[in-house]
Amino acid sequence: DPGSFDAAQPSHTAASSGPPVAPPLSSHIADLSLRVRACEARLGMDAEGAAQVLSKLESSKLGTGKAKTLEQLSAEVLRGSAQLMLKEDAAGTCQPVRVVDGVLLRLWSYKESGKILIEKAETYADGRTFETWKLPGSKRERNETPKEAAHRVKNDILKMTGLQIDFNLEKTEMYTDEKESDSFPGIRSLYRMEIIEGRVTTADLSTRADYNMDEEDGEFKSKIPNGSTKTYAWMTEEQAMDKQVKYRVEGHGFHSVPLLTEISAVKSHVTGTMHQRIAEVSKKVDAIYDRDKKLQELERNLKNLEVWTTTEPSQATSMLRQERAKRKYVAQHEEYLRDFTRVLAEVQRLEPCINPPSLQDIPACNERLRRLEARSALAKGAVVRLHTHVAKVAEDYHKTMVALNDQLVRWDILLSG
Repeated sequence: DPGSFDAAQPSHTAASSGPPVAPPLSSHIADLSLRVRACEARLGMDAEGAAQVLSKLESSKLGTGKAKTLEQLSAEVLRGSAQLMLKEDAAGTCQPVRVVDGVLLRLWSYKESGKILIEKAETYADGRTFETWKLPGSKRERNETPKEAAHRVKNDILKMTGLQIDFNLEKTEMYTDEKESDSFPGIRSLYRMEIIEGRVTTADLSTRADYNMDEEDGEFKSKIPNGSTKTYAWMTEEQAMDKQVKYRVEGHGFHSVPLLTEISAVKSHVTGTMHQRIAEVSKKVDAIYDRDKKLQELERNLKNLEVWTTTEPSQATSMLRQERAKRKYVAQHEEYLRDFTRVLAEVQRLEPCINPPSLQDIPACNERLRRLEARSALAKGAVVRLHTHVAKVAEDYHKTMVALNDQLVRWDILLSG
């Protein structure tokens, strides 16, 4: 019963001699329950919520252009590669969305540098063809990890079972993108994408030739399990940027994450399973806190920190009370803070070793070496042409001197006679 959460919230109207106390975790869970109920009430969702989402589909466009069929939408929902959910934005507005979690691969043709693999076009089983210009990838299936998805894309979609690829799973890039789906017109889709970088380490020329990796405009095709055929091209970064391929995540910071609720979990305002699930989560959290006393101490410390950062005392006594608490906390943790300061100083001292100036100059040196190599190739060509010309001049000079010598001999014979 959501009312039990309201009863657990502390009263803030009673007089207190100490500073205000931050609301407990149960209050945050109760607030989440209220947000879910408000979202349901504003949208009017019930057991027929999925049908309401599907009613937004523009059926006349299904199966034309890039649009897929209704059967394909049903199949991806059953597989778990897409979900129909309720989204509440920062303004408190709710709307149904199709949520897709996907993995994209940024594959380089060499271990150190090289070209990037780009999906150029896709041809459906019925013959429809259109350009895509994006990184190769796929939606994640239900309970599939990013690592498993990356290997599935490599083996089942790209058909690169013969290539050795080194994936960097420790440092990935993530971004979200909300727009109307090209595959299902009329449905708003929220894409949560993760870019995983990989580098081809296979040096065997015959294996690399199977994918035209070392060709000037290397391309290859692959037929994926759903019957479509995709065309892939190896492109430089400049070529990818010309085609407006999103192969890197620009900018830093946190992304705004809306409140998402599965439509299948919303049944009614009275016996809604979402409320029951929140109540179960609350019970599990309370049980964990009862077992581990350190969590309770951590929550108390966090409450104290929250009071220090959010409270603006209007009386001198309250300000002095907070200052005393701060000093006491610092005094109790003096040794830890000193150790932490030493660690930070050591990290700062080692920072030049992690990223020295010499390593920062490597990309510029690499570019200069490439320019020198190009100039050397041009100079070599000019030297070959000059050598050919000089050899021709020397041959003509030799022939001229031989002819002149013969003529002088004949003249000498005539004069002697």
